[in-house]
Amino acid sequence: MIRGDIKEEAKRIVDKRNKERDRFFKDFVHLVEKYDNFFVFIHCNPDGDCLGAAFGFKAIIESNFLRKTVRVIGEDGGLFPWLEKKFDNLVNISFDLSQSMALIVDVGNRARIQKFDKYFEQAKTKFGAIVKVDHHGVFSDFAVDLNWDDPTYSATCEQIVQIVDYYGWMMNKEAATFLYLGMCTDGGRFLYESVLPRSLILAAKTWRSGAQKDLIHDKLTYRTWDSIKVSNYLLNHCKKTDNVIWFYLTRDIQKKLGLSDGRGLVNTFSNIEDHWCWILFSDTSEGMVKCDFRSRDVSVRDLAIKYGGGGHINAAGASISDPKLIKNIIEDADAMVRRAKNQKIISEKQESSSRFNEMKRKQEEDLYLSHYEEILSSAKDFLDKKKLYDFDSLESRNKRTLDLMEKERKQREKEALKKQKSRIRRDDTPEDIKRMREQQTYNENKVTIEELYFQKSHEKLEFDKYVPFIEETIVNILTAPPNEVKNPSELKGYLKKNKVGGDLAIGVIDALIARVKLDGS
Repeated sequence: MIRGDIKEEAKRIVDKRNKERDRFFKDFVHLVEKYDNFFVFIHCNPDGDCLGAAFGFKAIIESNFLRKTVRVIGEDGGLFPWLEKKFDNLVNISFDLSQSMALIVDVGNRARIQKFDKYFEQAKTKFGAIVKVDHHGVFSDFAVDLNWDDPTYSATCEQIVQIVDYYGWMMNKEAATFLYLGMCTDGGRFLYESVLPRSLILAAKTWRSGAQKDLIHDKLTYRTWDSIKVSNYLLNHCKKTDNVIWFYLTRDIQKKLGLSDGRGLVNTFSNIEDHWCWILFSDTSEGMVKCDFRSRDVSVRDLAIKYGGGGHINAAGASISDPKLIKNIIEDADAMVRRAKNQKIISEKQESSSRFNEMKRKQEEDLYLSHYEEILSSAKDFLDKKKLYDFDSLESRNKRTLDLMEKERKQREKEALKKQKSRIRRDDTPEDIKRMREQQTYNENKVTIEELYFQKSHEKLEFDKYVPFIEETIVNILTAPPNEVKNPSELKGYLKKNKVGGDLAIGVIDALIARVKLDGS
């Protein structure tokens, strides 16, 4: 795919996502107002974001709409026992679901939704509406009436806060605490690359609403002595390839360490030098092997999808039924990281080459400039002179201009006097002497158009566009028949009659005459 096609495809995806979001915000509030019963569904082995979105939504709806009931379906496996969570799993499937809305959060695959078969396939009635809010950007394999799946959000809880903020709903302390929990866990306490400035803004809204941030911070970083011993065991017995660190937590090892599962232990291997991917395999009570993938500088999402899972770029998961697949997963992960490292080396070489070429170009430019130092020096002198009018204020600019005008006037006066002495001869008639003195007076008082403008307005004007017809005007004035320009009024008439220079030329002549009268007095 060429670059232009990539840009077009990216634009198409963004446009589609924006349309989906706009439709969601337009229709979601109507569904909330229409139904009085809501069922919230979570994924298997729920994390903080999934539980936070579910119970945060429950608290939002029940505090803003007093007659509505929200039921969260599933179980949390004992996660976050320091937060009170009530599940409703005893609802009879004969319950009339047509008067209820289903909300599925943080999951897009039916196989990963808890109790999906019971409520969506075995129930006698269907939900009145099915809505999904997710941030994994995956195609759902089940039908929904309204969908908002936006992978630019680092947590589904961010999307729930965005919904609350958009509709102006109230966020109580309970809701704020659950939603902030989801942001902290899925965003790695705001350290992951997926976190945007928007994430911090939405988190701040939960703080303002009374989120128990100190409780969450303490509990997420709290460690027991037993947990430290478990971490030491994993680090001492983990296996490594050139690019991947991994460990298989079997049921026997879990019993030995006093564990019920491997939840949260994958981060024991995080960010170890040269190992861009770390994986924890752990046996579950259902006879499956849970795979937790984590990474930096490389995506593990496609790897998880290949083995029936999903997730984010740097955090994903899957479940496999046969432990023999672990070998295949490690080989795939190692090859994936190897390719990413090679690509990084190529990119760095290209970047280094680009920097080298830029440095070489600059050296050639410096050498070229040094060869023309004399020319540049002359140019600098020229520019310094051109800065004659670049003064800091109008006052200083006008003063400099008047000083120059005075200097030029005195110089012209000296030259005219010198010419007068050399031209007046004894045989000159009075008319000749008068004409020469008039010419002398004209030369003494001849000023540039720019100088005249300075005298009148004290500001500088770009005169280049006026030069052609001003020159034409002056030529016509100086070459006009004497009988047509005996006095100023006749001169103006001559200008108007011959359409020379227009009003600007008449203004110039007025200024010249005024200057002559001033100096003559």
